Amino acid sequence: MKPTILAIDTSADETSIAVTQGRKVLSNVRFSQIALHQQYGGIYPTVAKRAHEEKFASVLARALKRSKKQSSDIDFIAVTYGPGLAPALDVGLRKAKELATIWGVPIIPVNHMEGHIYSCYGQNSNGNPDREIVFPCIAFLVSGGHTEMVYMKDFGSYEIIGKTLDDAAGECLDKAARMLTGGGDPGGPIIEKLALSGDSTLYAIPIPMLKSGDLNFSYSGIKTALLNLLKKIPEKEKEENLQNIAATFQKAVFDSLERKLVKAIVQ
Repeated sequence: MKPTILAIDTSADETSIAVTQGRKVLSNVRFSQIALHQQYGGIYPTVAKRAHEEKFASVLARALKRSKKQSSDIDFIAVTYGPGLAPALDVGLRKAKELATIWGVPIIPVNHMEGHIYSCYGQNSNGNPDREIVFPCIAFLVSGGHTEMVYMKDFGSYEIIGKTLDDAAGECLDKAARMLTGGGDPGGPIIEKLALSGDSTLYAIPIPMLKSGDLNFSYSGIKTALLNLLKKIPEKEKEENLQNIAATFQKAVFDSLERKLVKAIVQ
């Protein structure tokens, strides 16, 4: 029998607890704090910490119930130790230690980015999808504050071959959404919703790091390009072309990701 693991993540604005057995995810319960942080235009660490502490017990109870497991069935507790927001991470780490002591089981510390990589191996409770990941492979992480490509020769063997030199793609979209709409977090869904009905060919925004010669990313320049564009055009034109500007910006961001990935695969 493969070990049953209780997995805890409180690295940012979601209190997330799952129960897994091998690759199968028996349950995955999350409490999202998006509504709590919208007024701040981003994640407010002390608010995040308080919400994690308030919701942890109920999320844990639901995760165990949905998995049809009891505390006595848990063999290990896995918990995210970073990167992430320190006050938020602290809640998950403390709770993991408390449960490990009470239940008498070992703790598995998990790197946040490594967790994203291995999520590709996840299956539902019926064992689907039944796919095999063959090495060597490239793990492409485009998650919130992280944008990086990792070359993997085997399990646990990592080489970062490309990463952002400043902002991540997600942060870039957040800031673009604030420029275009005056608010909103996370910005990705806002930009995407606007872009769906927009024309990405009407304005010119350069694809960042296109001729850099390496596999790194940068998104500070593209934000400046958007700011300059918005300053240059009249307010009425901006209002009438919000969807077109969003579509142009989103395409530039996504093109940069796609082109670097293709380059990495070829290399």
